[in-house]
Amino acid sequence: MARLAAFTIPGLECYIPSGDHLPPHIHVRKPGAWEIKVLINHVHHGNPELPYLPVRPRHPSRKGQVPSPRELQPLREAILAHRRALLREFHAVTTGAARPGKTP
Repeated sequence: MARLAAFTIPGLECYIPSGDHLPPHIHVRKPGAWEIKVLINHVHHGNPELPYLPVRPRHPSRKGQVPSPRELQPLREAILAHRRALLREFHAVTTGAARPGKTP
């Protein structure tokens, strides 16, 4: 797994698994709480929401098992600000064209 080079957000782990699949997306994890997948091209300036797919837990049922709007807002802003870099990074990591830092 390669940590994102495009941006960091305190308290969240943002990464792209090596050899991952299309469509271009990133994984975001709040340790001990949740993990989501965000499709890079589905984040738009006209939509104040951040569309995501839960990874863990698969079927969240309690508060804290899904990201709060407060947690999603900086992530949405970072994706909008760094979309091109994220797409380049996704391509490099998933095709093996680059070797960014690995997560522990």
